[in-house]
Amino acid sequence: MRFQDKDGLQLGCDVAVSAQVDPALVPVTFQTYGGDMETIIKSYVKQDLQSGFIAYASTHQAVELYSDKKMEMLAFVNKAVSDKFKPTGVMITDVAYKSDIRLPDNVRESINEKIKATQIALQKEQEVMQAEADAKKTVAKAEGDSKAILMMAKAQAQANELLSNSITGSLVNYELAKKWNGVTPIYSGQGSVLPPLFK
Repeated sequence: MRFQDKDGLQLGCDVAVSAQVDPALVPVTFQTYGGDMETIIKSYVKQDLQSGFIAYASTHQAVELYSDKKMEMLAFVNKAVSDKFKPTGVMITDVAYKSDIRLPDNVRESINEKIKATQIALQKEQEVMQAEADAKKTVAKAEGDSKAILMMAKAQAQANELLSNSITGSLVNYELAKKWNGVTPIYSGQGSVLPPLFK
C-alpha cells in the first residue's frame, strides 16, 4: 500500500487480508465479481484497501501514523472495506500489517530522535521523583529520631523528678540503718558531725 500523510510525505506498508464468501450469497458474489477469491482480492479488495489508507492517512501526520494512530488507521481501513464488500457476500475477516509503516529516512530519524528525547526526559523526571522521595524519607527519619530523643529525655526527666521527690530524710536514715553494722561511727577533726541517724 502506498499513501501520503497530510503534509504530502510518501508512506507505505504491506498488509495481509483474509476473506471468505458467505455461503448464502455465493450467487451474488459470482454475479458481482466473477472469478475466484484470489481475483476478487487482487482486483477489487486491494483497490479499496488502498483507498482506505489514502483517506485516513491524508488527515494525519506521518509521526502519528507511525506511532499512536497506526492501529486506528488499520481499524478504519478494515471497517471501510468490510462494510463495502459484505452486501456482495465477500466477508473480510482480517486486515493486518505485514510490515512497519515505511517512512522517508529523514522522517524516521527525526521520529527516533524525538522518541529518544522523550525517553531521556521521562528518565530525568523519574530521577527527580526518586530524589524527592529519598529526601522526604530522610526528613521523616530525622523527625522520627528527633521525636524519639525528645520522648526519651522527657521520660528521663520525669523519672529523675519522681526519684528526687521520693528521697526524704526518713528514707536516707532508713537506708543508713540498713547498712549500719552496729558500731558507733568515729569522726575526728574539727566540725565533726554525727550522721542524721544519731541527731
